[in-house]
Amino acid sequence: MGNPVDSGLEGVLQETITKYLDQDFMLKSYSYNDEYRHYYVKGSIFRHDQYINIQVSVSRDGYKPNYWHIIDREFNKRWRSLGSITVGMSSELVVADPGYSFADSRPPFTLGGLRTGTWDLRLAIDATPLGERCEAIELYHQSATNEKGFQWDNQAMIPVDSGALCFVDPDYYYTHVGKCNVLGLNFAGIFFCDSKYIGMVSRAGIYDGEYPLYSAKLKGHIVAAKISFAQDQPRRLQRPEGTELATADIVNQKRLWRHRNITSIFQKS
Repeated sequence: MGNPVDSGLEGVLQETITKYLDQDFMLKSYSYNDEYRHYYVKGSIFRHDQYINIQVSVSRDGYKPNYWHIIDREFNKRWRSLGSITVGMSSELVVADPGYSFADSRPPFTLGGLRTGTWDLRLAIDATPLGERCEAIELYHQSATNEKGFQWDNQAMIPVDSGALCFVDPDYYYTHVGKCNVLGLNFAGIFFCDSKYIGMVSRAGIYDGEYPLYSAKLKGHIVAAKISFAQDQPRRLQRPEGTELATADIVNQKRLWRHRNITSIFQKS
């Protein structure tokens, strides 16, 4: 890591990132990775009525920003309630991209050991160049009233490649997700099927990649789960055998994933 000598580089990075974010960006520091030919630029923006520290990845070739994420661990979010779902006797939810699934060697992740009953959902919402998107998803069992005291455990890395993520009853994931009505917003909603609220789906921020899923327990059962698309830098997607995927377009062209049409999922019912 180092900083190549480049006259006016800070000014170039600041101007490029300001244009990319479509808002003022205050550059604080940057580093350079020779292997990946990327600058990692740290600075601050004004968001949600506060200054937030972020890091932006910028390609050396053409000084093109690739993605950014929030590096502050605590900041005010704009939460919106989505409603409630029911976790049944299986005590499980599939957490996965509803538009793609890995080959059989890497099936979608199932979060088990959940407390059965009613779970409340909330989303942190932000405006992006692609419209309103979700910064974070949190689910809490209605018995979980003191989430500030939770100890969060990293359960898995969840791959996102079609720009969406769902939490859904495993009995419905493979056969019903594309057929269920979705009640809610035009970028997020609750799956309603067989007269039951069996899961939720949301557009997942801006960037594809793998994101950490966290959970918290109370008296032996998981009573909370969360995933952040803005705070956690996405890890690049991997093929089941470990070979790195380049972009979603290459994934589609080479048919490395099994695709399911999710166009109808985000239509209001």
